[in-house]
Amino acid sequence: MKAGSPRAVASVLGSVALVGSAILGAAWLSVRSVALSVEPITDTDLEIAGDAPVISARRVPTVLSDEVRFDSFTRKLDALGEKLPSSSCMTIDVNSRRIASKDPALMLLPASNMKILVAATALEVLGADYRFTTKIFGATDGSSITGDLVIVGGGDPGIASADYLTTQRFPSRHFTPAEEFVTALKDVGITTILGGVVGVEDRYDSERFAPDLGLGIRGTEVGPLGALMINDGAVSGDPLKPDQPALAAVRQISNMLVSSGISVAGGPRVESVVPDGEPLATVESPPLSEILRDLLANSDNNTAELLLKEVGLAKKNSGSREAGIAVVQELLGQWGFDSSQLTMKDGAGLERGSLISCDLLSAVLNKVGAFGEVGQGLAIAGQTGTLADVFGDSNAAGKLLGKTGTLSGAKALAGFVPYSDSEAVSYVLILNGPSVANQSYYRPLWNELGETLVEYTGRPTPLEIAPFFE
Repeated sequence: MKAGSPRAVASVLGSVALVGSAILGAAWLSVRSVALSVEPITDTDLEIAGDAPVISARRVPTVLSDEVRFDSFTRKLDALGEKLPSSSCMTIDVNSRRIASKDPALMLLPASNMKILVAATALEVLGADYRFTTKIFGATDGSSITGDLVIVGGGDPGIASADYLTTQRFPSRHFTPAEEFVTALKDVGITTILGGVVGVEDRYDSERFAPDLGLGIRGTEVGPLGALMINDGAVSGDPLKPDQPALAAVRQISNMLVSSGISVAGGPRVESVVPDGEPLATVESPPLSEILRDLLANSDNNTAELLLKEVGLAKKNSGSREAGIAVVQELLGQWGFDSSQLTMKDGAGLERGSLISCDLLSAVLNKVGAFGEVGQGLAIAGQTGTLADVFGDSNAAGKLLGKTGTLSGAKALAGFVPYSDSEAVSYVLILNGPSVANQSYYRPLWNELGETLVEYTGRPTPLEIAPFFE
């Protein structure tokens, strides 16, 4: 057969085709055997793709989903991070997975964001159903109390009269009506108190303020503190707040009793002796789960400080600020967090020596979750608490949940943005610097953060990227 002839060319091409077919056939059989050995992809497979071997078909949809979901999201967050001042930190997590951050380990002044740690600790130590109990003692003879009416404080931070509630900047939603003291006595038929109304506040220590608070904060933003407080230590109609909150409380109760028709012969005073026997009546607070909603949404300073003392009493048998701080530190360690990233001086976050990192605050948020008592106690953008007048004209309104923090030279915002019934983005943003508390400075940054966070939807999911195989 002559080289180059049509017959020779055809022979060569035929041989090539046969060899190619054999190779393709073998490859097909090999791939088919591999395909048959791979189990069909199911919802469970895709969910646990992170546990699959590095070389695995199950990883592909998860990787692609992450790339698509996080690409634009992280680019916008990174751009925001570049606008932040040097003394600031930011963390953004999706279901506890870090998506973006700026100096997350930098310890900064968090202001009222410190209340998140107090709330998480109180919930863990005391439980969601815990109630504070104020006890009423008095020896009776018919419709009379023959001596003093004694009120023993139980640490309830939210006792308030109806007229006081109208004066609050952020009105309490979950409180103990002071009128219940009058009702409790009328329910047992009391019309006369032959002695006076006496207050006992020995449940906690005698420290009225954290030691390093500025004079402009004492008595206005917080305290004086005590285990028996009504109206945050004020007396209705009196512009001056007494130095002793228990005295203010029994003055308030005495005035209310007289106004309701119950006569009180003696004047109000404070003593340290708890009567023997069973109380004549008790007044209980709402459950802790509801108290936390006022603590967090309204940023209630007195509540934060009294809760800190209460957890100290529960775990250390000492109703003091120091004992409460020790409980917080120990709990963080039990949770596996780096407690060295916390310097805690008080519960309200008003002490300028209090410092925390975005990393640690983020870890606590992820621990308590967006759908637990702490997460659901946060203010709602444009609707409630300290965020009622923030984000109202943005897409974050009604979606972003947050705890604000404000001091001179410090502005903080931390919380969640849920994007499904069970999943959420958690965020922490702490700004420190001479001008950061000015609205013209922080509001644009907050708005950009809020708009970016609410854009995240969690889609496409791995299942939406990967087809099912039968």
